[in-house]
Amino acid sequence: MRKIIALPFGLIFVVLLLATIWVFSLRSFAFDPGFYTANLKDQGLFQAIQNDPMTYFNWSGSFSQLKALPLDTQRRIFNEAVPPGWIDKEVGAAIQSVMDWLHTDQSPPPHITIDFRPVKDRLQGPPGQQIAADVVALIPECGPNDHPDLSGSSVPSCLPAGIDRGQVTDYVVSVISDAATNIPETLDVGPGFVNSGRWNSLITGRSWIRLLDVGILVLVVIALLVWFIGALIAGKDSRDGLRWAGGWLLGGSIIVLALSVLMLIERDAILSSASFVRSANDNITPATRDAIRNVASNFIQQFAVRSIIPAGILFVLSFGLIVLGRSRSSATSPSM
Repeated sequence: MRKIIALPFGLIFVVLLLATIWVFSLRSFAFDPGFYTANLKDQGLFQAIQNDPMTYFNWSGSFSQLKALPLDTQRRIFNEAVPPGWIDKEVGAAIQSVMDWLHTDQSPPPHITIDFRPVKDRLQGPPGQQIAADVVALIPECGPNDHPDLSGSSVPSCLPAGIDRGQVTDYVVSVISDAATNIPETLDVGPGFVNSGRWNSLITGRSWIRLLDVGILVLVVIALLVWFIGALIAGKDSRDGLRWAGGWLLGGSIIVLALSVLMLIERDAILSSASFVRSANDNITPATRDAIRNVASNFIQQFAVRSIIPAGILFVLSFGLIVLGRSRSSATSPSM
């Protein structure tokens, strides 16, 4: 009868142990912006964006005036327009904005402000003029059968020998300057980065965040209390209680270890079912979506590893409790 009464305590303890380890694991890294920025940097993403921002972001709306230029020229201007270190700073600030929003009661979407002033200054200053000069310098000389458009309304595909390339350079400078004028100094990309339904789904996570912020200690205390009471009820004496406590700890740690290892093995399957990383309806490029998927994959890996470590420690501790209970039982058996 004693064991039947204690059984629910053991089951509840296993659930609480699983919840406690997972909460601690999440709290240790999930809401740290540094985890995401370091992860993206380790992927080489910041440098890749610096080298080719067109692959990761749709700039066509902000640089609509550049459509008059050849595509290769547009790409060169985009690449040169991004100041060194600007990507790192803005991505880090964007992640911080999302984390701050998750800790508030503000309605979605969060305000994610991108500061385009460094880009504007670069395009409208000497770097923009140098970009134009470099673009024009790369235009080849025309052959005998070439007939370029020299009206001054577009960048010619080639230039006749001896022509003043400075006029073409002035035209490219004016196009770049006009495009920069229409770029806002700051832009809230929160509404456009992903559809509002995704932000609404993140509101559910706010209750979990509050649990992580204020409920960890309560969760630990309840788990220990249930564990102690269950072992006290199940055991005929203190040594028998140690064996029961060790057994439940062993069972709980094995479950956590098994689920964490399964999480690592089935990481790709988990990502394939995650709508947040597979949707094609968001206003992001395929390269950006792949980057988000890589971060999500590393998130799962980090979560599983940080769950395995404490579960492994508890697994060893459980054997210690079981052995201690048995050794105490052996030590007292002669007197009985």
